[in-house]
Amino acid sequence: MSKDDKILKEFTSKEYEHGWSVDFEVDQAPNGLNEDIIRLISHKKEEPSWLLDWRLEAYDIFKKMKEPNWSNLNIPKIDFQDISYYSAPKKKKMLKSIDEVDPELIKTFEKLGISLQEQKRLRGVAVDGIESEPITLSQEIVKNIAWAFSSWLKDKVKKQDVSISVGHDSRISANELKQAVILGLTNNNCSIGDAGLASTPAMFMSTIFEEYKYDGAIMLTASHLPFNRNGMKFFTKFGGLEKQDISEILDLAESKKYIQDEIANRVCNINLMKTYAEHLRNIIIKKTGSSKPFKHLKIIVDAGNGAGGFFVNDILNPLGADTT
Repeated sequence: MSKDDKILKEFTSKEYEHGWSVDFEVDQAPNGLNEDIIRLISHKKEEPSWLLDWRLEAYDIFKKMKEPNWSNLNIPKIDFQDISYYSAPKKKKMLKSIDEVDPELIKTFEKLGISLQEQKRLRGVAVDGIESEPITLSQEIVKNIAWAFSSWLKDKVKKQDVSISVGHDSRISANELKQAVILGLTNNNCSIGDAGLASTPAMFMSTIFEEYKYDGAIMLTASHLPFNRNGMKFFTKFGGLEKQDISEILDLAESKKYIQDEIANRVCNINLMKTYAEHLRNIIIKKTGSSKPFKHLKIIVDAGNGAGGFFVNDILNPLGADTT
């Protein structure tokens, strides 16, 4: 046996040593696939009737399909009736504090590189109206964090007069939190570029584009989370901030070293999305070698009422696409 074969045999014959698992109480469907299981899963997910009908129709088609056998694989045949098709953590009561969170869950998130302490502080409930979900990301908290980011940034870039761009998604809490951010930044004598409704990648590029080159950027967004949530993302020209950077900013925010609020008089509106859209168009034109690479293509876009809607009028249509 060659040296390479010995190494291969050694690694393929032993148990994988780098994985890990964690035990939680779960709500799991019985093994097997049939119409009753499909109805059960649809009910648990609170799906509309049309989606259940679509799933049942797909199941009928699946039953008539033959399992493919086009590759030379020496593996056991899949037993589709020996699989559970639904498993989710059991729902528990709404927790009032992170101290009530299962320690095993916290350890799991830490293993994944996600600190619950930081997630709790930088994303939270920004709008009331939902029972048992009080506001945890208030304007006061956002103001403190924005001020702390600007203080942290001054130390990193080694100058006192820093410039910071501010953008947000289409959440209903966006404008109020943006004003809180501006207040915190102004209090620390920063120059501010108000990008308004913007995408997260565009906010990062505001630190790169020659016409802007902001020292830092703040994006108000909570990505896919429900409407009542919001959060803050921070950028420098080197990208998004690391875990240690966030911890330092939060420590500064807790110190609350400033007292009075100042009028936001160093704010200018910037048309960042126009610049960003032009940047994307130029990349596509350069890569395709055509000024109208999407001509004769009919493209449907669902932006989910979010900031990505600019792609239709500012990217696809100018490049020849039919989006009507």
